[in-house]
Amino acid sequence: MRHIFKSAFAGTLVSACLMTTPDCDGQPANHLSEAFKGIAGIRVERNGALEANDPATQCVDVSLVHPDRNVGFVCRTSNKAFVADMGISSYGDPAPGSRPGRRPASGLVLGTPMAQYAMERFHAGKMEFAAADVDCDTGSRPLYRATATCRVIVSPLDRPVLIYGSFVLGVHTDARRGITHAQVREIWRHVAQHPATQ
Repeated sequence: MRHIFKSAFAGTLVSACLMTTPDCDGQPANHLSEAFKGIAGIRVERNGALEANDPATQCVDVSLVHPDRNVGFVCRTSNKAFVADMGISSYGDPAPGSRPGRRPASGLVLGTPMAQYAMERFHAGKMEFAAADVDCDTGSRPLYRATATCRVIVSPLDRPVLIYGSFVLGVHTDARRGITHAQVREIWRHVAQHPATQ
């Protein structure tokens, strides 16, 4: 299982593609980065490493402008294996002894190397998603360490195009604050309604 919480924040993955650029590195105008235009205090850059070898997937890293800090990433994909690689599955898929005790209303769970988390329903405008606060690793070490807490959001898996995001809420090793739940909610409300994510 690939754990993007770790690799997305290693600091060496990003090629520049700012949201203010109408056509970036040959990307069509409806690239995922377009969905972030108009969100105050946010900057995005294309994450070519996460898009590599998967033409069905577009990803951007998300940073706060003040303070200048990478706080997460968002991907749009029609490849359901992509979100499965991120640890998301139906509640019935993990073994009964390892999945959460009750079936969440979303029907989804998210597995990390440390635990399985129930994903609860999350609304952005009129659209419904599944979300959970989970352990994550923001470092670049070869072994996973749960050094932070991330907010992970995903579309219902029956949609033809899925939107997946992971945002760092806080880093435990140095008490750095990431992004707030309210900021994540505002970003997601804006992005989920943009034509580039449909």
